[in-house]
Parts: sequence; structure tokens; C-alpha cells
Amino acid sequence: NDSDMSGSWEPAAPTAVRQKKSRQQLEADDTDTLIAEVYQLKNGNFRFNADSEWCRYCGARGSTAFLNGPWGEKTLCQKHNRLWKDNKLDLNEYKESEPENPETPIVPDQNTERVYLINLIMKLQATGTYEETSTYIDGRRQSKRIKCKKERSRRRGGRNPYRDYSNS
Repeated sequence: NDSDMSGSWEPAAPTAVRQKKSRQQLEADDTDTLIAEVYQLKNGNFRFNADSEWCRYCGARGSTAFLNGPWGEKTLCQKHNRLWKDNKLDLNEYKESEPENPETPIVPDQNTERVYLINLIMKLQATGTYEETSTYIDGRRQSKRIKCKKERSRRRGGRNPYRDYSNS
């Protein structure tokens, strides 16, 4: 009887395996879909537009890093910071009038957000690793590889098994 709830519990049917999307398919998606895709691939561990970090030049809310610009810390995406530092992007005329929100950047046509999201999704799909590649330890960023090396060293008592300690 389907209405009898006292029977044994059965797990729900497994969900379909996530299909990898091609770059062309990702480029056809809108920005909100790309953000949702990254958020899902990273199991919710994705920071986007946090702490007013967005590029004043293009309006990108997602970037590998937000760096210094003429308006202060974390005001340019990585691409536009590099151009500005190399004197290939002149922002002097905009220095006094900082854009107020990501919807009104200086040049919205050069937004780097979609490229960043698509590259991130491609990387996550290729590696099959949806975890962060680095972590914060004691307030400092360290790669997980370094963290694993330190853990192996700690388990060995800090000694290298290939080194001859007899002459020390």
C-alpha cells in the first residue's frame, strides 16, 4: 500500500551524473547560469562579489584576484590591473569619479566576468576536483600540496626517509 508510511525507508533514486559542458555550450549560457554552475561545482564554496570587490573599469564581480587601482585597494580585476600598471589603460580622467556599483562601470563592454567563470568551470570539469586548490592556514594562503607535504613530514617525525642522518 503506497499510503502506508510505516514501511521501510528507501533512498531516493540516484541523480543523473553531471554532464560536462563544452566551452561553446558555456558561452551560450547567461551569467547567472554560469554563477550557479560554479557554485554547484564547488559545493557552495564560491565567493562572488564579496566585500564590495568588483572591477570599477569593467564591472566584473568575479576574478582570479581584485587588485589595486586608482580608487584604492581591490578596485580592478586582474586583467585591468595589469593593463593599468603597464600604462596600457589610462584611468586618470576617471580617478575623481569612481563608479558606484557593478551595473555602472566605465566600460561594461570589456567585462571579464564571463571569461573568468567559463575558464573556472572548464578547469573544474577537467580536473574533476571541485575543492579549493588552496586553503588559509594561520591567516596565510597555502596550497593544499604544501599542506600535505607538511602533514607527511609531521607523521614521519620531521625526518626525510632518504637522508642519511648518521653523519650529523
